Amino acid sequence: FLDVFYYSLFRAAYKNIHSVHAIPIYGYDDEKKIFYSIDSDYLESFERIYVEVPYGDIINCIMGYSKMKASPAIQIIKRDDVKFNALNNVKYVKKVYISLYNENVHLAHDVCCKYMDEMEMLCDYIFRCASSEQEMLTFSAQSYPCIDSFINARMLEYYGIPYVFKNTEYLQELDMLIIDKCNFIRSVVYRAVYTKEYRRKSFEKLYDYFRTIVLIEKKRLDFINTFNWNNNVKY
Repeated sequence: FLDVFYYSLFRAAYKNIHSVHAIPIYGYDDEKKIFYSIDSDYLESFERIYVEVPYGDIINCIMGYSKMKASPAIQIIKRDDVKFNALNNVKYVKKVYISLYNENVHLAHDVCCKYMDEMEMLCDYIFRCASSEQEMLTFSAQSYPCIDSFINARMLEYYGIPYVFKNTEYLQELDMLIIDKCNFIRSVVYRAVYTKEYRRKSFEKLYDYFRTIVLIEKKRLDFINTFNWNNNVKY
């Protein structure tokens, strides 16, 4: 977790705004003194790209974050740890995943229909208003917390379900597609909220991204409605 005030790749906030940002670091090069990471393209499209971050940036960003927040700035994530924890919390896993899915699948259709209707209305709104800077800045301020929560919830499902159920690769694929599209949306609205930046081309893309999410969500609902959760437990 970083304080973007010290993050040179985040041009609009660098040496200008103190705000929390999170990135995954998957490697490093001691000779070049860089970390390898994945982040948004803050200059053009806001798409996810591979980036090289100077050692100094990360050190300053982490120290800055530690002053802003009481929580640790670094979390070490290993696949083996996630799997081990899932295997040793069978009661918790069963309660959270099996019971939750079985209880909610029957309600999902009605809820999803309402959700789809709202998403269609949202797509229409974005299509009509994306060219208005003020409309999109207002939209970003109102929607960023919801988009952020939605992606975090999908992340938990994406990393949790494979260790509990068999034959859920397709669900993982759908979740990852949704996360990918939402990450672009989150990057665009994040910049609008925290740096007041508006780029018409990026906001115009939101319409297609939301439409794609609607289609993927429909496939996801069909899978959940027909999947036999009780008889597909791994452990």
